Amino acid sequence: MSERRQLALMLAPYVLGLTVLVLLPALVTFALALTEYDLVRAPRFVGFDNFRELAGDDVFRVAVTNSLVFAAIAVPLR
Repeated sequence: MSERRQLALMLAPYVLGLTVLVLLPALVTFALALTEYDLVRAPRFVGFDNFRELAGDDVFRVAVTNSLVFAAIAVPLR
């Protein structure tokens, strides 16, 4: 067996795990973020309207600011 094939076989479980556990959920999450979705009706594509709504929401802005301040303080103290 060639060295290149051995490397590919050793790398395959990592690539499979990365794809199944990280990439696919991230893609599904992004796709759902572009829809208006509830459990009663079928998802309806709304594009970036959800993100525009978040950008204009004061509570969301405060939550992001609090998270960034907490991280800026907690990470160096660790």
